[in-house]
Amino acid sequence: AVASSPAPLADTSILLLLVLTHYDNPMPQGNPFRQALNTCRDTDYDVQSPHGDGHAASQAVIRVPFGPLFDIIGLCLVDDRSTLLLYS
Repeated sequence: AVASSPAPLADTSILLLLVLTHYDNPMPQGNPFRQALNTCRDTDYDVQSPHGDGHAASQAVIRVPFGPLFDIIGLCLVDDRSTLLLYS
């Protein structure tokens, strides 16, 4: 018998994030979801462009508090999916 998960929506969400992150898009512009994730910046260590030219301000940036995010993911490291998401 298959054990039911206490949080099936969370399990499905993790799998969706992993698929979106690791999908290899053959288009020249690449994986847009991965590109969006690459713009994530920690709200505690938000640094402007080192050149001072405002280049960082012209690019859309997602600001996320990484500390609490890693704490929550760390509490869920009971299976391979959570670990893979943490290192993605």
